[in-house]
Amino acid sequence: MPLLLQLWMFATPVVYPLSAVPTRWHDLYLLNPMAGVVESFRDALLGKAVSYGPLAVAAAVSIVALPLAYLYFKHVESTVADVL
Repeated sequence: MPLLLQLWMFATPVVYPLSAVPTRWHDLYLLNPMAGVVESFRDALLGKAVSYGPLAVAAAVSIVALPLAYLYFKHVESTVADVL
């Protein structure tokens, strides 16, 4: 899991803009919900027109992922250690 989280961090365009990603990978890249959010925030901060396409994709992916994540959590809840 830590490796996947680290890869996800590098897959989110925090340090580099979406324009740095090759065009053939844009659709796959935007499946990361944070990519659309960060890119839209960057556009707003720089005074550019905000593109609502990536935000719509981020919302759709999040809406699909939330119930799936909930079902997965309920499936493994009994085996997850309760350690704080």
